[in-house]
Amino acid sequence: MKPNASSQRRAHNPVLRGSEAATALNLADRCRAQLSPALQALLQVAAQVAEEMGFSVYAVGGFVRDLLLGVKNEDIDLTVEGEGIAFARHLAATLGGTCERPSAFGTAVVVAPDGHKVDVATARSETYKHPAALPTVRPGTIRDDLFRRDFTINTLAFALHGPQAYALLDWYGGYADLSEGIIRVLHNRSFRDDPTRIFRAIRLAQRFGFILHPHTLRLLHRAVHKGWIAGLSGARLWREVRLMLAGESPVQCLLRLDEMGVLPQIDPALTLSQERLGLLTRVYEARVELADTAPDAVGRAWPAYLAALLQGLDASVIRRVCARMALSPRATQELIAGIGVVEDACRRLCGDGDARPSAVVAALRPLPSDLVPLLMAWCPQRECQQLIRHYLTTWRHIRPCLTGDDLKRLGAQQGPQIGRLLARLQAAKLDGEAPTREVEEALVSTILRSS
Repeated sequence: MKPNASSQRRAHNPVLRGSEAATALNLADRCRAQLSPALQALLQVAAQVAEEMGFSVYAVGGFVRDLLLGVKNEDIDLTVEGEGIAFARHLAATLGGTCERPSAFGTAVVVAPDGHKVDVATARSETYKHPAALPTVRPGTIRDDLFRRDFTINTLAFALHGPQAYALLDWYGGYADLSEGIIRVLHNRSFRDDPTRIFRAIRLAQRFGFILHPHTLRLLHRAVHKGWIAGLSGARLWREVRLMLAGESPVQCLLRLDEMGVLPQIDPALTLSQERLGLLTRVYEARVELADTAPDAVGRAWPAYLAALLQGLDASVIRRVCARMALSPRATQELIAGIGVVEDACRRLCGDGDARPSAVVAALRPLPSDLVPLLMAWCPQRECQQLIRHYLTTWRHIRPCLTGDDLKRLGAQQGPQIGRLLARLQAAKLDGEAPTREVEEALVSTILRSS
């Protein structure tokens, strides 16, 4: 559910910046009110470990932002003035958990026994040799570390221990921008250094109902005009696109990307025509409906949205777009094949073909759950929608009374014959031809005698 950003903004107090912010707002009460006892205990253990090691440790970024907004977020980010990986290993050992994915950037992930994950990073500063390059990092202070963040609303932090524990740290005006609902970069080179911030700016703005600061918007347009997105690796580009497609406002995000000229920077074939926009909107509506009526039929979000965005393109163009975003050949082929299944199922449902339940089940059974919303969007006709809903809520769950063991007892041979008989029984059950176990047994006997 999209947070009510305007009401959150009204609830905030005027901001005090820099060192004054530490005395202006203490987040201890918010942590007690909003975090589970397990997360509160985890933060306390992290503070104890930091004191034992002589390090300073801070909660940072989106975790602090969402705490201030009153938005649930159990993804804790900790920054350590000291050796981040050493701290992560000690914290994992103290918790009885594991330390995973240590990196050359001084980052690691701590997994607690209850499954909670904590991202740990060494406080650092960074520089970029050229647009879209991976950064060159060196150890730094917490203030250095916060300055390398993407937007001011993500520069907020608080210490877990010491005399200023839980006091808000705000050197870059993040609290004011959060209060006003503004997305603002920290410096003029931000989008040049890391063009993925273009996608994150749009995603955050849509998620919270915020606006881009006018100067930030000008810098974003300049970054698009300069073509800096082309310097992103496929993996980094796909991560941002996938997060958008899996988020709360994928259609609005894609619309903004199109308006700002970002989509053609990914591939010239990516334009948001009215037809594609309508299809994407119907995919969104289908996912909302299915979340209530058939939640087990809703798979991952991104495949249906990506397929809708690629609607009408040749397979060769789809492969080119997917290759630009570093999707594996297997994932690409599955997507192309899935689109084919959707098109075939739509033809079978919406034409003058067989509308018996067994025929509908046969048409829809090969459809990956990820693409069920796409099918509903692709077949907007009322009659087709009714058939799809019957399939999702009822028909796909119907099974014959007899089992494979029952069929062998009746004389069927082990092997393919069992599968064929079960399929025939399911079709008869769906179409009302075999309402009872006795009728199923009679049908099997008839089939076996005639074979």
